[in-house]
Amino acid sequence: MSAWRFSGKRADAAALRLAVHRRQADVVHDVRTAWQAQDAAALAALLTPDVQLLVDSGGRTRLSVRDLAGDVPVATTMASVLSTYPDVVITDAEVNGMPGLKVCTEGTVLGVVSFRLRGRAVSDVWVVVNPDKLRSWSA
Repeated sequence: MSAWRFSGKRADAAALRLAVHRRQADVVHDVRTAWQAQDAAALAALLTPDVQLLVDSGGRTRLSVRDLAGDVPVATTMASVLSTYPDVVITDAEVNGMPGLKVCTEGTVLGVVSFRLRGRAVSDVWVVVNPDKLRSWSA
């Protein structure tokens, strides 16, 4: 009987992980759609008021974006950064085992973006643009 309960707990945990993964995939899809449209208002609506944007450039990339906090500054910055790179393509990607985004231009990976959710809103955005950390993404 205990083996039955154990496998039930394992199944419950797997179902919970799958539900969290699906919820994140849905939110990331909405972020990608708003970001590609450069719609800061739609982006802000997907973020928590105290969202944090953290950028890992490794000091090796000139990037005007710095670490930010707040839904409006983060959304505005995300929307405006695409105007700098008009040929950018944003695609879904598995980042650290969870749904995230890959940002490319002309076949070159510019960065990967991962997210932490609080409920159905994004509470943390991590952007990696450090070329050393992107080597495996460009291969």
